[in-house]
Amino acid sequence: GSVGTPAAATHTAAADKASDAAGRGAAVVPAVATAHQASAANSSEASAASSTAVVEPHGLSHREGMAVYNRLLDSATVSGGPSGPSRFDAAWRAAYDDHAARYPPPTLSPTKLEDGSPNWLPVPDAESADPSDLRWRKRVVPGQACPPGRRPFHVLLTAQASLYQEWQTRIMHYHYRKVVAANPCSEMSGFTRILASAGGRGDSLMDTIPTIVVEQAGSDQTRGFQVINRPWTIAQMVKTDAWRAMVPEDYVYIAETDHILLRDLPNRATPALNVAFFFPYMSAA
Repeated sequence: GSVGTPAAATHTAAADKASDAAGRGAAVVPAVATAHQASAANSSEASAASSTAVVEPHGLSHREGMAVYNRLLDSATVSGGPSGPSRFDAAWRAAYDDHAARYPPPTLSPTKLEDGSPNWLPVPDAESADPSDLRWRKRVVPGQACPPGRRPFHVLLTAQASLYQEWQTRIMHYHYRKVVAANPCSEMSGFTRILASAGGRGDSLMDTIPTIVVEQAGSDQTRGFQVINRPWTIAQMVKTDAWRAMVPEDYVYIAETDHILLRDLPNRATPALNVAFFFPYMSAA
């Protein structure tokens, strides 16, 4: 089912609210498109799932590893080139209608979240076998134009500058490309990595993955907890001009490098509801 919390404004300049929400522990933070509960792997699942990507750094030089990675990208080609720019093109824009703006107010589910907090739904029948907000997907016919109903969202991947996270990023990006290539009517549109690094320096993936580089949080802010760079990168990104040019979609999905997309994610967020994957082990004490 969907997991969400009401919000006064979510989809317009969504990242402005995301920086605060990212620090609260959700893997897919508020102001993002939804994730079905088995669609994005957490870190414990990622190690097992990553073997399916056939990207193995052990015993390979950096040059050899990049060659393997690039061959994998060639096998998961997405229209628009290897960098995977936003697929929210002119034709899609012309037909775009955010029908979620006409939904009734979010519905409170009788089923609470695991920590006992309320569980809000985008439409009253969201937990049924045939939720109304996903019915357009049943009209998709392979080889034909996509039916009305798609609401694009942009994947924002928060990352830090390290060889470890570079490899995680390659695997995550490969699976994003693979899923989008297999689902031409996917609502997953563009992909942008937000890289936090010392001095705002780029890395070896800059020419492969669309990236916005920001200065990483200092030790006075992280206090040794480097994960604080996750909300930090979002907060710094919205101060740049680059993100407005690179993220034209109304909705964003914020992911981490140890997430793997195994299936197509539908956008179940609305202008009044942020949707997130629930990670109870990250709840504040």
